[in-house]
Amino acid sequence: MLGDLLITHISNIYGTYPADKKTPIRGRDLNTLPSVRNAYILIRHGRIEKIGAMKDLRLSHDYPAIDARGGDVLPAWCDSHT
Repeated sequence: MLGDLLITHISNIYGTYPADKKTPIRGRDLNTLPSVRNAYILIRHGRIEKIGAMKDLRLSHDYPAIDARGGDVLPAWCDSHT
């Protein structure tokens, strides 16, 4: 069964897409990945539903939570050899 989970106080979440979310970052541009500082990830039914800054977190439901203070989140599908 896939569940719900809230991961809070993540130091940095790094991505592989720029703000326009149209074209993945490739090659040398991977030296500077976009990030969200002091962030959260909301997982619902086993899928990531929201990512954002802690200051913007608004919930209407209590979720099981993990405090990831001091931790970073990196993209899993990233060609780090380019």
